[in-house]
Amino acid sequence: MSVEAAASELIRRCRAGEVGARDQLFARYQHYLYVLAQAQLGRRLRTKCAPSDLVQQTLLEAHRDFGGFQGQHEGELLAWLRRILAHNLFNEARRYGAQQRDAEREISIDRVQAGVDRSSVALERCLASGGPTPSQLALELEFAVRLADALARLP
Repeated sequence: MSVEAAASELIRRCRAGEVGARDQLFARYQHYLYVLAQAQLGRRLRTKCAPSDLVQQTLLEAHRDFGGFQGQHEGELLAWLRRILAHNLFNEARRYGAQQRDAEREISIDRVQAGVDRSSVALERCLASGGPTPSQLALELEFAVRLADALARLP
């Protein structure tokens, strides 16, 4: 069974109401989201909030809003999780920047989303690209998640 099939199966089980499947599905991407959050937090914002807080908020919202997720596959789930993370990054930047308004430092939610997407692409570039077949693309997604897990274990 491929990784894509395993993720699709977990998504199906989540929709069927199996609570343990949802925990298992989201735990699988915790380190991946952490790496993306860490890459997007600026130096100034990093002193105010931690990447782990953003990941926790993202996963809480994903648990709460899973009924609205329309995708069936791992790639769709990762895009949905990245979008939630981007909104959380945007909200944190806005919250901590509200007291020190400076029009030159304002950024749009689209810019934050693009940054998260670029971080995801950069993480995928760290992996060896084997080819454009669907099974190889699914493996690359798994490698990106495994790479994030390995990076999280480093001191």
